[in-house]
Amino acid sequence: MNTPRQNRIEILYRFLRGINKTILECYSTDQNLEDTFFTSICNVAVDIFAEFAWVGLFDKSKNMITPSYYATSKQEHRDYLNYLYIPINDELLGKGPAATSFKQNKVVIIEDTETNELFKPWKDEAIKHGFESSAALPIRKHGQIIGVFGIYCKYKNFFQEEEINLFEELSSDIELFLDNIEDDMLLQSMENALSKFIDVFILTDKDGYITHIGDKSLKFFGYKKEDIIGKNINIFHVEEATTYKNYYEEFYKKIDNNEEYEGVVPCKSKDGYALVNMVAIPLKNSGYLYIGNDISKQKALEEHINFLINQDLITNLFSYNFLMTELDLHVSRANEIAQTGLAKYTGALVLIDIYRFTYINDIYGKKIGDKVLKEIAIRLKQTFRPTDTISRISGDTFGIILIDLDKKEDVIYLLDKVKKTFETPIYVDGHYMNVSFQIGISIFPDDGPTAEEVYKKADIALAKAKQGPEWLYVFYTDELNIRASEFLLYKRHLENAFENNEFVLYYQPYFDIKSLKIVGFEALSRWISKDLGLVPPIRFIPILEETGLISKLENWLVDRVCQDIKKLSEIFGHIPPMSINISALSFKTEDVYTKVMDIIRRYKDFTGDCIAVEITESVFLENVSKAIDTLIKFKQSGFKTSLDDFGTGYSSFSYIKDLPIDNLKIDISFVRDILKNIKTKSIVKTIIELAHNLGMKTIAEGVETKEQLEALKDLGCDYVQGYLLAKPMPLEELISFIKNSENQA
Repeated sequence: MNTPRQNRIEILYRFLRGINKTILECYSTDQNLEDTFFTSICNVAVDIFAEFAWVGLFDKSKNMITPSYYATSKQEHRDYLNYLYIPINDELLGKGPAATSFKQNKVVIIEDTETNELFKPWKDEAIKHGFESSAALPIRKHGQIIGVFGIYCKYKNFFQEEEINLFEELSSDIELFLDNIEDDMLLQSMENALSKFIDVFILTDKDGYITHIGDKSLKFFGYKKEDIIGKNINIFHVEEATTYKNYYEEFYKKIDNNEEYEGVVPCKSKDGYALVNMVAIPLKNSGYLYIGNDISKQKALEEHINFLINQDLITNLFSYNFLMTELDLHVSRANEIAQTGLAKYTGALVLIDIYRFTYINDIYGKKIGDKVLKEIAIRLKQTFRPTDTISRISGDTFGIILIDLDKKEDVIYLLDKVKKTFETPIYVDGHYMNVSFQIGISIFPDDGPTAEEVYKKADIALAKAKQGPEWLYVFYTDELNIRASEFLLYKRHLENAFENNEFVLYYQPYFDIKSLKIVGFEALSRWISKDLGLVPPIRFIPILEETGLISKLENWLVDRVCQDIKKLSEIFGHIPPMSINISALSFKTEDVYTKVMDIIRRYKDFTGDCIAVEITESVFLENVSKAIDTLIKFKQSGFKTSLDDFGTGYSSFSYIKDLPIDNLKIDISFVRDILKNIKTKSIVKTIIELAHNLGMKTIAEGVETKEQLEALKDLGCDYVQGYLLAKPMPLEELISFIKNSENQA
């Protein structure tokens, strides 16, 4: 994927400014300067554009470059460090970009990872991580090469030979910083290091009076040093620049609070004023350092003007122009991904029209109407993700670009969050106002190959929505309208399902594969709606998770299971453990252990060994250590633990060995295919052997035939569950089943 040249240049200049800012910040720290600096430049690269960045220092004893500092946009990119074996010799690995940069003291650009021969030893792993282009910069200190700075980008041709001089200057500036970090004349060193990139370099004391101004700054403003030294920094304030009043307010607010400021400030010069992209950095108890660029000289004026054009001045959201520019980028990206056939990208354009907004303007006036728009903008920002683009595209219509959706239905859940956000009335100038919307949605790339087509179809959908009542949202695609209607239908009925006692529990035993004796049960929630009938869990569980009602269902389930265990124990004595399923969402948002134990303690003489906690691999996605700690608590209280659907999700040997798990459940998809596919059979065998090596048992789900049972027995599976031996059943039926099983035994 390529990125336009203008965007590349703008991003690279932002990168340079970020590195320069890092140099200044490192001068004012008491920490180890080199460590701080190398870590910071990696972070700057990743924060602005890079997928992965590292600094490797030369290890003379091993004659190789060793990665010592790094930053990454994604946790999985850390694995790439394992492949950064870079010897300084004539082997193939010693001829790569980093080694070449080190040996030849030059910047090495890799425009295309896939085609560049220098990158061949790392190509496959780099492409796997999405590193499409890269650059290697030599790091020098006192004229000696000491290491390499590697930067990786997800776009092909992002780094190009025509900008190599820019990176060479950056390499020289890094060298100058390293040369001077122990120099007492830090002030002059900073100014020299930044002189190629900045026009303004000013120091003030803590009261804002200028103590130093660089020669280049004097030339830029057209003043003499004696006109400036000792004057307050506000000497550069431009009274007539009313257009930039808001910038001044933010600037002085930050300065008065001794906080860092970064933004555009109009600065008075001898011949008028200049727009300066200014960074103001508080120094430790000694004042402020101001550095900045004339944004016209840095080719950033166009970017700033575009920003003003693309901003809605009432709400501070983006405008229609910006929305379409961003939509074009995301639709193009979606099409490129789709064309590879390797992955699928899902995004959406949501057009939100305020229901009967003209009444607000007519009744309360435009001034209050504008304040309502501002409050709507604030709430929309709170509702959507930071990665989503929110804009005001006309008087009462907002546009939102949703990117990187896991599935199309995620739009429905996000729109339901919008509705919840606006259940609370907006309060403006003593008036409470209920605000609602009508919404049109298109999905890309499914609904169109271009931004214009995607927007047109969202607009068509919005027109249909505006023909109906408030809070109606319409997709351009009928299939999603059906799903949205289904979601709203189920959600409405689910809200009453608890009060109406519409949930029931079914139990499905699982058996020892050799003796076929019952060794446990799994508690399964079923929803029997008085209006909809029996609704499958696959339909209502995701809605419970999205609406936050899943915790309520789990509380009910645990309490009901405890009641049923007590009844079974009175009949049969001690029974095998009963498995309860706990959602990943609950693990993330609640203290699951305390919740379950609080319910269990209501039942006298009830112990944890009566219950098994069953989870899926997604529990470990965000916080492995927290999930493990919770499972350990369950284990210490006597609970058995099971990992469901193993092998279908996010399996990783890096954490599976550390899990306090008693049973691995082999997913039904493997069991159904075990007799048809030799590879599936091999996977099942591997899972069983892995479990046994880690001291775990295996439970195969969905066993429906004797042939499957025999195959699993031959592979060494421990327990089986499925319709061949027992279907899910209500409690009374389970009691009869257990009695019959005991009689047969």
